[in-house]
Amino acid sequence: MPTPRSDTAQQKRLERAHRLKAVWETRKSELGLIQRDLAKLLGWETQGAVGHLFSGHTPLTIDLLLDICAILQVSPNQIVPELDTLKNFDLNSDVSYIQSLDLGLLGMCISTIEAAESEQKISLGESTKNKLVEFLYAELSGSDKNRKTAKRMAYRLVSIAESSS
Repeated sequence: MPTPRSDTAQQKRLERAHRLKAVWETRKSELGLIQRDLAKLLGWETQGAVGHLFSGHTPLTIDLLLDICAILQVSPNQIVPELDTLKNFDLNSDVSYIQSLDLGLLGMCISTIEAAESEQKISLGESTKNKLVEFLYAELSGSDKNRKTAKRMAYRLVSIAESSS
């Protein structure tokens, strides 16, 4: 039986919080920051809010992710590896595009295509897989974001990509 979505979402939130804390631990000395400084830079009243972020109690939104990455001078994919599919991220020029993404939908597209590859026992090249993910994401962005629709489309796309290779 698959893990319930709420459990998966909570697990991802905790994993991201753990990665964020690890990045913080690496960068804080280099940048001469303490948690109180980070809180002030984020516009928060107390250091405790940063602690809640590091523990996963406060969700990491796209806006917050981008603000923290700008402060810590790191790439967002260090904290949210799902963003790895977005090549050539440039914090200065791509911020509005990244902020408009629904990471849950993007993650669903990636995992659905990977599941289709696995079940069909094929392995597509990274560029082909990235194009399929982008296409599936674009198609589902305007729809009801239905998991069944995503699965059906992903399996067809993977079959087409494999037969044209």
